[in-house]
Amino acid sequence: MELASAVQAVKASGVGAVAASLRMPDGSKLAAAALHHEYGSHLFFSHKQDKGQDQVASARSDVLLLTKGVKLFVDVEAYEFEDLGDLEQLTEQTQNFLLLLTDGIFDSQYVVVNELLVALMHNIPIIVMRETDTRHGGLMMQEFREQFFASQHVQAVVAKPEVMQAGWDAAKMADFLLNEKSDHDVLHLEWHRERAMKNATLKAIVERIHAMPVDSLVWRDGMVYGGTASVQNDDIPVPKNDHHLFLSDAHPDSETIASLLRERFPSLRILVSSDPTPSCDWALILLSDGAFNDPAYEPSVVNAVKHLGMDRIMLFYKGPACGGAPFATLHQQCPERIKGEPPEGLNMLSKMASEWMDNPRYREICLHKVAWNVMQQGAEIVGGADMGVNLTVEEPMLTVVTEV
Repeated sequence: MELASAVQAVKASGVGAVAASLRMPDGSKLAAAALHHEYGSHLFFSHKQDKGQDQVASARSDVLLLTKGVKLFVDVEAYEFEDLGDLEQLTEQTQNFLLLLTDGIFDSQYVVVNELLVALMHNIPIIVMRETDTRHGGLMMQEFREQFFASQHVQAVVAKPEVMQAGWDAAKMADFLLNEKSDHDVLHLEWHRERAMKNATLKAIVERIHAMPVDSLVWRDGMVYGGTASVQNDDIPVPKNDHHLFLSDAHPDSETIASLLRERFPSLRILVSSDPTPSCDWALILLSDGAFNDPAYEPSVVNAVKHLGMDRIMLFYKGPACGGAPFATLHQQCPERIKGEPPEGLNMLSKMASEWMDNPRYREICLHKVAWNVMQQGAEIVGGADMGVNLTVEEPMLTVVTEV
Protein backbone atom coordinates (compact mmCIF):
# COMPACT_ATOMS: atom_id res chain seq x y z
CA MET A 1 0.00 0.00 0.00
CA GLU A 2 1.57 3.31 -1.11
CA LEU A 3 1.62 6.40 1.04
CA ALA A 4 -0.66 8.28 -1.36
CA SER A 5 -3.28 5.55 -1.04
CA ALA A 6 -2.96 5.56 2.73
CA VAL A 7 -3.42 9.32 2.82
CA GLN A 8 -6.56 9.02 0.72
CA ALA A 9 -7.83 6.38 3.15
CA VAL A 10 -7.25 8.81 6.02
CA LYS A 11 -9.06 11.58 4.19
CA ALA A 12 -11.98 9.35 3.21
CA SER A 13 -12.39 7.93 6.70
CA GLY A 14 -12.69 11.12 8.56
CA VAL A 15 -15.68 13.33 7.93
CA GLY A 16 -18.53 12.43 10.24
CA ALA A 17 -22.03 12.96 8.82
CA VAL A 18 -23.70 12.97 12.22
CA ALA A 19 -24.01 16.11 14.30
CA ALA A 20 -21.77 16.26 17.33
CA SER A 21 -23.40 15.21 20.61
CA LEU A 22 -20.75 17.03 22.59
CA ARG A 23 -21.06 20.75 23.03
CA MET A 24 -19.18 23.70 24.40
CA PRO A 25 -20.30 24.71 27.92
CA ASP A 26 -22.41 27.53 26.41
CA GLY A 27 -24.28 25.01 24.25
CA SER A 28 -22.60 25.95 20.99
CA LYS A 29 -21.37 23.32 18.55
CA LEU A 30 -17.78 22.25 18.26
CA ALA A 31 -15.85 23.88 15.48
CA ALA A 32 -13.94 21.60 13.15
CA ALA A 33 -10.65 20.47 14.64
CA ALA A 34 -7.60 22.08 13.07
CA LEU A 35 -5.37 19.85 10.97
CA HIS A 36 -1.75 20.91 10.99
CA HIS A 37 -0.45 18.77 8.15
CA GLU A 38 -2.02 18.32 4.73
CA TYR A 39 -1.47 14.56 4.75
CA GLY A 40 -1.85 14.07 8.46
CA SER A 41 -4.56 12.79 10.76
CA HIS A 42 -6.07 14.09 13.96
CA LEU A 43 -5.68 10.70 15.61
CA PHE A 44 -3.68 7.55 14.85
CA PHE A 45 -5.07 4.33 16.39
CA SER A 46 -2.31 1.85 17.22
CA HIS A 47 -3.33 -1.61 18.42
CA LYS A 48 -2.72 -5.34 18.19
CA GLN A 49 -5.32 -6.78 15.90
CA ASP A 50 -5.97 -10.11 17.64
CA LYS A 51 -7.28 -8.53 20.85
CA GLY A 52 -7.89 -4.90 19.97
CA GLN A 53 -9.67 -4.56 16.64
CA ASP A 54 -13.20 -4.53 18.09
CA GLN A 55 -12.37 -1.85 20.67
CA VAL A 56 -10.67 0.35 18.08
CA ALA A 57 -13.55 -0.06 15.61
CA SER A 58 -16.02 0.92 18.33
CA ALA A 59 -13.97 3.92 19.49
CA ARG A 60 -13.39 5.10 15.94
CA SER A 61 -17.06 4.98 14.98
CA ASP A 62 -18.11 6.72 18.19
CA VAL A 63 -15.54 9.48 17.78
CA LEU A 64 -16.84 10.13 14.27
CA LEU A 65 -20.35 10.42 15.70
CA LEU A 66 -19.28 12.81 18.43
CA THR A 67 -17.28 15.33 16.44
CA LYS A 68 -17.34 16.22 12.77
CA GLY A 69 -14.54 16.75 10.33
CA VAL A 70 -11.93 14.59 12.03
CA LYS A 71 -9.47 12.44 10.15
CA LEU A 72 -8.54 9.14 11.75
CA PHE A 73 -6.05 6.46 10.81
CA VAL A 74 -6.21 2.86 12.04
CA ASP A 75 -2.99 0.90 11.84
CA VAL A 76 -4.64 -2.31 10.64
CA GLU A 77 -3.77 -0.99 7.19
CA ALA A 78 -0.10 -1.36 8.10
CA TYR A 79 -0.20 -4.99 7.03
CA GLU A 80 -0.58 -3.81 3.44
CA PHE A 81 2.48 -1.55 3.49
CA GLU A 82 5.39 -2.61 1.36
CA ASP A 83 7.54 0.21 2.68
CA LEU A 84 7.25 0.58 6.45
CA GLY A 85 8.72 4.04 6.06
CA ASP A 86 5.29 5.07 4.82
CA LEU A 87 3.76 3.87 8.08
CA GLU A 88 6.37 5.75 10.07
CA GLN A 89 5.67 8.89 8.03
CA LEU A 90 1.94 8.61 8.78
CA THR A 91 2.82 8.28 12.46
CA GLU A 92 5.02 11.38 12.27
CA GLN A 93 2.22 13.36 10.65
CA THR A 94 -0.53 12.56 13.13
CA GLN A 95 -1.47 15.10 15.78
CA ASN A 96 -2.32 12.50 18.41
CA PHE A 97 -1.21 8.90 18.82
CA LEU A 98 -3.58 6.50 20.62
CA LEU A 99 -2.17 3.19 21.83
CA LEU A 100 -4.70 0.57 22.93
CA LEU A 101 -3.10 -1.61 25.59
CA THR A 102 -4.14 -5.25 25.36
CA ASP A 103 -2.34 -8.39 26.47
CA GLY A 104 0.67 -8.97 24.19
CA ILE A 105 0.61 -5.53 22.54
CA PHE A 106 4.38 -5.19 22.71
CA ASP A 107 4.85 -8.47 20.82
CA SER A 108 3.93 -6.52 17.68
CA GLN A 109 6.93 -5.22 15.76
CA TYR A 110 4.69 -2.76 13.89
CA VAL A 111 3.44 -1.22 17.13
CA VAL A 112 6.80 -0.99 18.88
CA VAL A 113 9.21 -0.15 16.05
CA ASN A 114 7.17 1.63 13.40
CA GLU A 115 4.60 3.42 15.52
CA LEU A 116 5.28 3.87 19.24
CA LEU A 117 9.00 4.63 18.90
CA VAL A 118 8.27 7.16 16.16
CA ALA A 119 5.58 8.85 18.25
CA LEU A 120 7.87 9.07 21.27
CA MET A 121 10.91 10.35 19.40
CA HIS A 122 8.85 12.97 17.53
CA ASN A 123 7.16 14.08 20.75
CA ILE A 124 3.65 13.39 19.45
CA PRO A 125 0.97 13.64 22.17
CA ILE A 126 0.02 10.12 23.25
CA ILE A 127 -3.25 8.69 24.50
CA VAL A 128 -2.76 5.42 26.38
CA MET A 129 -6.08 3.57 26.49
CA ARG A 130 -5.96 0.49 28.73
CA GLU A 131 -8.37 -2.38 28.14
CA THR A 132 -9.86 -3.18 31.55
CA ASP A 133 -11.73 -6.44 30.85
CA THR A 134 -9.53 -9.51 31.31
CA ARG A 135 -11.76 -11.41 28.86
CA HIS A 136 -10.65 -9.02 26.12
CA GLY A 137 -6.94 -8.72 26.87
CA GLY A 138 -7.17 -6.39 29.85
CA LEU A 139 -4.35 -6.20 32.39
CA MET A 140 -3.23 -3.83 35.13
CA MET A 141 -0.70 -1.18 34.12
CA GLN A 142 2.12 -2.82 36.05
CA GLU A 143 1.60 -5.99 34.00
CA PHE A 144 1.82 -4.00 30.78
CA ARG A 145 5.06 -2.42 31.99
CA GLU A 146 6.48 -5.87 32.65
CA GLN A 147 5.51 -6.96 29.14
CA PHE A 148 7.09 -3.83 27.72
CA PHE A 149 10.48 -4.52 29.31
CA ALA A 150 10.29 -8.19 28.27
CA SER A 151 9.55 -7.39 24.62
CA GLN A 152 12.23 -8.47 22.18
CA HIS A 153 11.21 -5.61 19.90
CA VAL A 154 11.79 -3.06 22.65
CA GLN A 155 15.22 -4.54 23.32
CA ALA A 156 16.04 -4.39 19.60
CA VAL A 157 14.88 -0.78 19.33
CA VAL A 158 16.92 0.56 22.25
CA ALA A 159 20.03 -1.17 20.85
CA LYS A 160 19.85 0.89 17.63
CA PRO A 161 22.70 3.43 17.46
CA GLU A 162 20.40 6.31 16.47
CA VAL A 163 18.11 5.56 19.42
CA MET A 164 21.00 5.36 21.84
CA GLN A 165 22.47 8.60 20.48
CA ALA A 166 19.11 10.31 21.05
CA GLY A 167 19.36 9.32 24.72
CA TRP A 168 16.55 6.78 24.72
CA ASP A 169 16.62 3.54 26.66
CA ALA A 170 13.92 1.08 27.71
CA ALA A 171 13.26 2.87 30.99
CA LYS A 172 12.79 6.24 29.30
CA MET A 173 10.53 4.72 26.68
CA ALA A 174 8.46 2.99 29.35
CA ASP A 175 7.74 6.25 31.14
CA PHE A 176 4.74 6.82 28.89
CA LEU A 177 3.02 4.01 30.82
CA LEU A 178 3.30 5.97 34.06
CA ASN A 179 0.30 8.19 34.63
CA GLU A 180 1.89 11.35 35.99
CA LYS A 181 5.61 10.65 35.89
CA SER A 182 6.34 10.88 32.18
CA ASP A 183 8.04 13.86 30.58
CA HIS A 184 6.00 13.08 27.48
CA ASP A 185 2.53 14.52 26.82
CA VAL A 186 0.43 11.48 27.79
CA LEU A 187 -3.27 11.13 28.53
CA HIS A 188 -4.21 7.93 30.38
CA LEU A 189 -7.67 6.50 29.70
CA GLU A 190 -9.47 3.20 30.19
CA TRP A 191 -11.71 1.23 27.86
CA HIS A 192 -14.98 0.10 29.46
CA ARG A 193 -18.16 -1.44 28.13
CA GLU A 194 -20.62 0.27 30.41
CA ARG A 195 -21.91 3.21 28.41
CA ALA A 196 -21.31 5.95 30.98
CA MET A 197 -17.70 4.84 31.53
CA LYS A 198 -17.11 4.50 27.80
CA ASN A 199 -18.51 7.98 27.21
CA ALA A 200 -16.05 9.44 29.71
CA THR A 201 -13.25 7.98 27.60
CA LEU A 202 -14.74 9.17 24.32
CA LYS A 203 -15.21 12.70 25.64
CA ALA A 204 -11.57 12.84 26.73
CA ILE A 205 -10.44 11.66 23.27
CA VAL A 206 -12.54 14.33 21.54
CA GLU A 207 -11.19 17.01 23.89
CA ARG A 208 -7.64 15.91 23.04
CA ILE A 209 -8.38 15.96 19.30
CA HIS A 210 -9.61 19.54 19.67
CA ALA A 211 -6.61 20.47 21.86
CA MET A 212 -8.90 21.37 24.75
CA PRO A 213 -8.27 20.97 28.47
CA VAL A 214 -9.87 18.04 30.29
CA ASP A 215 -13.61 18.48 30.95
CA SER A 216 -13.96 21.42 28.57
CA LEU A 217 -17.00 19.86 26.87
CA VAL A 218 -20.46 18.81 28.01
CA TRP A 219 -22.96 16.43 26.51
CA ARG A 220 -25.67 17.77 24.24
CA ASP A 221 -28.39 17.15 26.85
CA GLY A 222 -26.45 19.27 29.36
CA MET A 223 -25.32 16.29 31.42
CA VAL A 224 -21.73 16.20 32.60
CA TYR A 225 -21.56 12.42 32.15
CA GLY A 226 -23.15 10.95 29.05
CA GLY A 227 -25.08 7.78 29.81
CA THR A 228 -25.76 8.47 33.47
CA ALA A 229 -27.36 11.23 35.48
CA SER A 230 -25.46 14.18 36.90
CA VAL A 231 -26.28 15.51 40.35
CA GLN A 232 -25.71 18.90 41.94
CA ASN A 233 -25.17 18.98 45.68
CA ASP A 234 -28.17 21.32 46.14
CA ASP A 235 -30.41 18.73 44.45
CA ILE A 236 -29.97 16.25 47.29
CA PRO A 237 -33.03 16.29 49.57
CA VAL A 238 -33.08 15.92 53.33
CA PRO A 239 -33.04 12.21 54.23
CA LYS A 240 -36.24 10.57 55.34
CA ASN A 241 -34.31 8.92 58.17
CA ASP A 242 -31.29 10.15 60.10
CA HIS A 243 -28.87 9.45 57.25
CA HIS A 244 -28.98 9.08 53.50
CA LEU A 245 -26.55 6.20 53.28
CA PHE A 246 -25.14 3.34 55.37
CA LEU A 247 -21.80 1.61 54.80
CA SER A 248 -20.50 -1.21 56.94
CA ASP A 249 -17.41 -0.41 58.96
CA ALA A 250 -16.36 -4.04 58.47
CA HIS A 251 -15.34 -3.33 54.85
CA PRO A 252 -11.86 -1.80 54.52
CA ASP A 253 -12.93 0.65 51.79
CA SER A 254 -16.03 2.05 53.47
CA GLU A 255 -14.36 5.04 55.11
CA THR A 256 -12.60 5.98 51.87
CA ILE A 257 -15.82 5.81 49.86
CA ALA A 258 -17.69 7.80 52.49
CA SER A 259 -14.98 10.45 52.46
CA LEU A 260 -15.11 10.74 48.66
CA LEU A 261 -18.90 11.05 48.71
CA ARG A 262 -18.86 13.68 51.45
CA GLU A 263 -16.24 15.70 49.60
CA ARG A 264 -18.16 15.56 46.33
CA PHE A 265 -21.63 16.02 47.88
CA PRO A 266 -21.42 17.79 51.26
CA SER A 267 -25.20 17.48 51.72
CA LEU A 268 -24.98 13.69 51.93
CA ARG A 269 -25.38 12.33 55.44
CA ILE A 270 -23.43 9.08 55.61
CA LEU A 271 -23.15 6.56 58.43
CA VAL A 272 -20.19 4.15 58.55
CA SER A 273 -21.08 1.81 61.35
CA SER A 274 -21.73 -1.71 62.60
CA ASP A 275 -25.26 -0.76 63.65
CA PRO A 276 -27.55 -3.72 62.79
CA THR A 277 -30.56 -1.41 62.35
CA PRO A 278 -29.17 1.83 60.90
CA SER A 279 -31.54 4.77 60.51
CA CYS A 280 -30.67 5.28 56.84
CA ASP A 281 -32.52 5.58 53.54
CA TRP A 282 -30.04 3.41 51.62
CA ALA A 283 -27.14 1.02 52.12
CA LEU A 284 -24.13 0.70 49.82
CA ILE A 285 -22.79 -2.85 49.72
CA LEU A 286 -19.37 -3.31 48.14
CA LEU A 287 -18.15 -6.71 46.96
CA SER A 288 -14.39 -7.02 46.73
CA ASP A 289 -11.76 -9.71 46.81
CA GLY A 290 -11.52 -11.12 50.34
CA ALA A 291 -14.10 -8.73 51.82
CA PHE A 292 -15.86 -11.58 53.62
CA ASN A 293 -12.62 -12.68 55.26
CA ASP A 294 -13.61 -10.26 57.99
CA PRO A 295 -16.22 -12.28 59.88
CA ALA A 296 -18.10 -9.09 60.77
CA TYR A 297 -18.88 -8.19 57.15
CA GLU A 298 -21.32 -11.02 56.43
CA PRO A 299 -23.71 -10.27 59.33
CA SER A 300 -23.43 -6.55 58.60
CA VAL A 301 -24.57 -7.08 55.00
CA VAL A 302 -27.33 -9.46 56.07
CA ASN A 303 -28.62 -7.04 58.69
CA ALA A 304 -28.62 -4.12 56.23
CA VAL A 305 -30.61 -6.06 53.63
CA LYS A 306 -33.11 -7.37 56.16
CA HIS A 307 -33.53 -4.00 57.84
CA LEU A 308 -33.78 -1.76 54.75
CA GLY A 309 -35.09 -4.19 52.14
CA MET A 310 -33.47 -5.24 48.88
CA ASP A 311 -34.85 -2.25 46.99
CA ARG A 312 -32.82 0.07 49.22
CA ILE A 313 -29.47 -1.62 48.53
CA MET A 314 -26.92 -0.17 46.10
CA LEU A 315 -24.64 -3.00 45.02
CA PHE A 316 -21.15 -2.24 43.73
CA TYR A 317 -18.13 -4.47 43.13
CA LYS A 318 -14.41 -3.95 42.60
CA GLY A 319 -13.48 -5.86 39.47
CA PRO A 320 -10.36 -6.27 37.32
CA ALA A 321 -10.53 -2.66 36.08
CA CYS A 322 -9.12 -1.47 39.40
CA GLY A 323 -7.07 -4.54 40.28
CA GLY A 324 -9.92 -6.50 41.83
CA ALA A 325 -11.26 -9.95 41.11
CA PRO A 326 -13.66 -10.98 38.31
CA PHE A 327 -17.30 -10.99 39.36
CA ALA A 328 -17.37 -14.78 39.06
CA THR A 329 -14.69 -14.97 41.78
CA LEU A 330 -16.59 -12.52 43.99
CA HIS A 331 -19.71 -14.62 43.46
CA GLN A 332 -17.85 -17.70 44.71
CA GLN A 333 -16.57 -15.83 47.77
CA CYS A 334 -20.00 -14.53 48.71
CA PRO A 335 -21.59 -16.50 51.59
CA GLU A 336 -24.59 -18.68 50.77
CA ARG A 337 -26.95 -16.84 53.07
CA ILE A 338 -26.31 -13.69 51.03
CA LYS A 339 -26.31 -15.13 47.50
CA GLY A 340 -28.54 -18.16 48.06
CA GLU A 341 -32.19 -18.43 47.11
CA PRO A 342 -34.90 -17.57 49.66
CA PRO A 343 -35.94 -18.51 52.22
CA GLU A 344 -32.45 -19.55 53.40
CA GLY A 345 -30.65 -16.87 51.38
CA LEU A 346 -31.19 -13.24 50.40
CA ASN A 347 -30.53 -13.74 46.65
CA MET A 348 -28.67 -10.42 46.71
CA LEU A 349 -26.53 -11.18 43.65
CA SER A 350 -29.60 -11.26 41.45
CA LYS A 351 -29.56 -7.51 41.92
CA MET A 352 -28.07 -5.16 39.37
CA ALA A 353 -24.44 -4.42 40.27
CA SER A 354 -22.18 -1.63 39.08
CA GLU A 355 -18.40 -1.72 39.02
CA TRP A 356 -16.64 0.64 41.41
CA MET A 357 -13.67 2.48 39.89
CA ASP A 358 -10.46 3.76 41.48
CA ASN A 359 -9.44 5.97 38.55
CA PRO A 360 -10.80 9.46 39.44
CA ARG A 361 -12.17 10.06 35.93
CA TYR A 362 -14.43 7.02 36.16
CA ARG A 363 -14.93 7.00 39.92
CA GLU A 364 -16.70 10.34 39.58
CA ILE A 365 -19.42 8.53 37.65
CA CYS A 366 -19.80 6.04 40.50
CA LEU A 367 -20.22 8.91 42.96
CA HIS A 368 -22.94 10.42 40.79
CA LYS A 369 -24.75 7.09 40.59
CA VAL A 370 -24.89 6.93 44.36
CA ALA A 371 -26.07 10.53 44.66
CA TRP A 372 -28.71 10.03 41.97
CA ASN A 373 -30.19 7.08 43.81
CA VAL A 374 -30.33 9.14 46.98
CA MET A 375 -31.85 12.10 45.17
CA GLN A 376 -34.53 10.01 43.49
CA GLN A 377 -35.50 8.27 46.74
CA GLY A 378 -36.97 5.57 44.57
CA ALA A 379 -35.89 2.56 42.56
CA GLU A 380 -32.20 2.39 41.82
CA ILE A 381 -30.79 3.22 38.41
CA VAL A 382 -27.15 2.22 38.72
CA GLY A 383 -26.05 0.49 35.55
CA GLY A 384 -23.69 -2.46 35.34
CA ALA A 385 -21.81 -4.44 32.74
CA ASP A 386 -22.85 -8.00 31.99
CA MET A 387 -20.43 -10.14 33.94
CA GLY A 388 -22.32 -13.32 33.14
CA VAL A 389 -23.22 -14.24 36.71
CA ASN A 390 -26.69 -13.45 38.08
CA LEU A 391 -26.63 -9.83 36.95
CA THR A 392 -29.43 -7.77 35.54
CA VAL A 393 -28.01 -5.56 32.82
CA GLU A 394 -29.04 -1.96 32.34
CA GLU A 395 -26.82 0.05 30.01
CA PRO A 396 -28.03 3.56 29.24
CA MET A 397 -27.39 4.38 25.60
CA LEU A 398 -25.75 7.46 24.16
CA THR A 399 -28.25 9.49 22.19
CA VAL A 400 -26.90 10.85 18.95
CA VAL A 401 -29.07 13.37 17.14
CA THR A 402 -28.83 13.59 13.36
CA GLU A 403 -29.22 17.02 11.84
CA VAL A 404 -29.77 17.78 8.17
